[in-house]
Amino acid sequence: MNHWKCLNETCDENTIYTHKGLCRSCTIYADDGAVMTPSPRTRVNRDGSPYQKIERVSSGRPVTRREQTEAAREYAYHSKMKTKMRKARQAMVAEGINPQDAADALVEAAGHVHGPDCGHDFEGMEIGQSVGEEE
Repeated sequence: MNHWKCLNETCDENTIYTHKGLCRSCTIYADDGAVMTPSPRTRVNRDGSPYQKIERVSSGRPVTRREQTEAAREYAYHSKMKTKMRKARQAMVAEGINPQDAADALVEAAGHVHGPDCGHDFEGMEIGQSVGEEE
């Protein structure tokens, strides 16, 4: 419901109305009852504070049923565990390895940067030579 109030500085009326209309004390009327100088009420909140219009941003046209099902299928395709990954996890569980621990170890290994003080000795190795080979 909208609320209206006269916000003229000279107005002594503080009543909040539920209809717009003119302020009776600020509007100047002629002798025959015609309005000479109208003083319309302005919109306010329920407590009498000035009303600020909130602009709604339209998101464009609504999503159709076909577009919604296509998006759901695409999401399901990308979130579905692939067969190779599922079989790898099953093999890890069969060997007694926790897949989450293995994933954490891979993340830690990916964060390792080789430097001169990391303890790996790659001197004397050729490109393409396996690390396990010894001469």
